[in-house]
Amino acid sequence: MEFRLLGRVELLRDGVVAPLGRGQRTVVLVTLLLAGNRSVPVDRLFDLLWPAGPPRHARTVLHGHLSALRGALGDRLETQPSGYLLRAAPDEVDAFRFRRALDTARAAPDEAAVGTLRAALALWRGPALQGAPDQLAGFAAPWEDARLEATELLGAALVRLGRPGEAVAELSGPAAAHPLRETLIEPLIAALYATGRQADALDLHERTRSALAESLGVDPGPALTALHGTILRAERLPAPGTLRDRGLALAAEGRVEEAAGCFRQLRALGRQLADPDLERAALTNLAAVAIDRGDYRSARRSAVAAVALGHRCRSDADRALALANLAVAEQALGRPGPARGYAAAALRTPTLPTPVAESLRAQLGGR
Repeated sequence: MEFRLLGRVELLRDGVVAPLGRGQRTVVLVTLLLAGNRSVPVDRLFDLLWPAGPPRHARTVLHGHLSALRGALGDRLETQPSGYLLRAAPDEVDAFRFRRALDTARAAPDEAAVGTLRAALALWRGPALQGAPDQLAGFAAPWEDARLEATELLGAALVRLGRPGEAVAELSGPAAAHPLRETLIEPLIAALYATGRQADALDLHERTRSALAESLGVDPGPALTALHGTILRAERLPAPGTLRDRGLALAAEGRVEEAAGCFRQLRALGRQLADPDLERAALTNLAAVAIDRGDYRSARRSAVAAVALGHRCRSDADRALALANLAVAEQALGRPGPARGYAAAALRTPTLPTPVAESLRAQLGGR
């Protein structure tokens, strides 16, 4: 007999899925299984089955579910003085096999850990307790977290073994799904850097830094910050002009996401070099590509940040473009008053390119 929790809840007998029913019966089965051969009190089952309080015939309904489960489980399901107990060996439950493998991998050498972790992750068939009622969400969360930990350990071990390409393949999907999880992002950045994709590594760091600041109001932790510094100090660091030219070329080809990556890397470089002019150039171009893809809120944030750097900049370059981008973003967001003000300021700036000035007048009616 095999119990599967790492995906849709299933019971297999002789390799064949046994019908269990869904809904409340799944709640009872999972609760008994995860108790690990310990008795579960009736009140605990009532609380999970009826969070708002049990109905008058709750005990009868529970007995009905237990009777149906006994048809599939036989004498494994026992009635105890304090409640009910389901006897299952740890090897019969995929979640328990996964946890044991994870514990083993934590203390194993990298080569052994890679094989153990891959076998453990192969047990997953989808989200933990997939399709189960909402009452079990609290049970699923720790297993999902353990799955991410296994992925992190696998990626880090692959990088240390000199197999960063495999690490990128393992980490990219989970990192995209969990953009605020630094312990997942860090080995992916290291793997990208180790495969020679320095620009992508720096771009991922900048996106993570922005996401942490916007969502949580915090900066990256010491480990991610140290890795970022290591990459920036590398001899292969591209020249600012190369980054800007490549970003502009990509934007002209309509490859705006790749262009944004170059400009985010340029901004990170400007911060590292304490060069506000370089940072403002990056922000101005980030605003422009955000406008190209119709993301006017992001465009406004980048343009505001670019304009705010003005008092620190040595030259007036890019200020007019930043104001023009801000005007377009404000207009698109339904704020015509501020849009006209920023447009007028941009048009008064001698460095505003003529084609940009003409476009701004056409869009906003500036003079």
